[in-house]
Amino acid sequence: MTRKPEDKKAWREIQSQVTLALEKDHIASIEKQLDELEQADRKHEYGTAWSIINQMCGKSTANNTKVKLLNGSVPENKEQLLNDWCKYFSNFLYNENSSIETCYPEPSDENIEINTETISFEELKEAVRTFKNKKAPENDFALTS
Repeated sequence: MTRKPEDKKAWREIQSQVTLALEKDHIASIEKQLDELEQADRKHEYGTAWSIINQMCGKSTANNTKVKLLNGSVPENKEQLLNDWCKYFSNFLYNENSSIETCYPEPSDENIEINTETISFEELKEAVRTFKNKKAPENDFALTS
């Protein structure tokens, strides 16, 4: 079966229209995601904002990592998990092989110079580069001594 020049021309026209429609749909989808991102930012919903950003970048958001028990099984409830953790950390903390005495390093014989000047922009940029992804720079309300 041979194709007529008119059929080829019609096919190219249809293909061009489909490509144009796909481009318009893609642009509309991106604009919708940007609107959702702006709304999430205004509402301070940073988790939602990161989900949208990751979706736009093509990163998978499915992370179904589960904490397992010491025997490798999945806990049936929170209490079972907490009991297992208690057992693990009790063994870890009260290990017979651990030394009661702590081994602190000897103090230095010479004075160590400590920089107390204002932090430079370059130092700040270097520190920011070391941050982990998906971590908000805010208080985590951890109690430290």
